[in-house]
Amino acid sequence: MRTIKFRVRDYDSKLLIGYEVVNPRTGQWEHLRLNRTEWLIGNITDGQIALKLQREQYTGLRDSSGRDIYEGDVVKFSEGVGKVVYDTKEARFCIYESDDYSFILRKACEVMGDIYNSKHLLRWM
Repeated sequence: MRTIKFRVRDYDSKLLIGYEVVNPRTGQWEHLRLNRTEWLIGNITDGQIALKLQREQYTGLRDSSGRDIYEGDVVKFSEGVGKVVYDTKEARFCIYESDDYSFILRKACEVMGDIYNSKHLLRWM
């Protein structure tokens, strides 16, 4: 069974906040924050500010260097460079090389960055 985890960004700034992962022993979500940034899940009480979050799902695969591959990553593969997306019609992760052409995501690729910090690698976006 693959690990269920998400990369979490602030929706407005697109800055990486941390990760959410399901603990396989307890089935509970764990929130792993970077740089002691806080985000709230559930109810908001007085004096707290909730961030709008954007979650990018882990594909269950690693690239040729052993790096986790997430939805929204820019990857280099034998056919070119594309972005990783979840195809809801096919129920699978794909690499979109252009708006109208995609490839099945495989391990034989290299993560070059993500669509927020490496958009320049995608000529068609």
